[in-house]
Amino acid sequence: MTTPIGNNRETAFDEYLQASGIPISGLTNTNGTVEGLVINFLPEATQTQVDFAEAAKLTFEWRKLRAVTQSAVETAFSSLGASVQNQILRKLVMYFARQNPAQVQAMLDAAGITLPVQEVDPT
Repeated sequence: MTTPIGNNRETAFDEYLQASGIPISGLTNTNGTVEGLVINFLPEATQTQVDFAEAAKLTFEWRKLRAVTQSAVETAFSSLGASVQNQILRKLVMYFARQNPAQVQAMLDAAGITLPVQEVDPT
C-alpha cells in the first residue's frame, strides 16, 4: 500500500527532523508517497540519528491537516483549568510579541503599559 503525502507535510517533516537536531541536507521524493521519500543525511549523522529519523518517517502524520473550527478550539480550551489556560495564553502572547514587536509596542504604548518587546541591537 502506498501512502500519499498531504499538502506541506513533507516540509513539516523536514522541519521536525531539523528541530530534532538530525543532520540532514533535505528530503528527496519523486512520487509523492511516504515510500518514495528519502532522507538525505549529512555525513556527520550518527546511526542513532539515522534510526530516529527513519522511525519518525514511519510514525509521522502524513495526511493533509486542517485547522479545527473555532468553536471546537473554544470548547476544548474551556475544559482546561484556569491555570493551564493562563499558561497557554502567556505563551501565545509571548510568541505573538516576538513575531510582531512593533505592533505590540504600539498597542502597549497606546495602553500606557511598559513592557520590553524590542531592544537596540548592539551590533
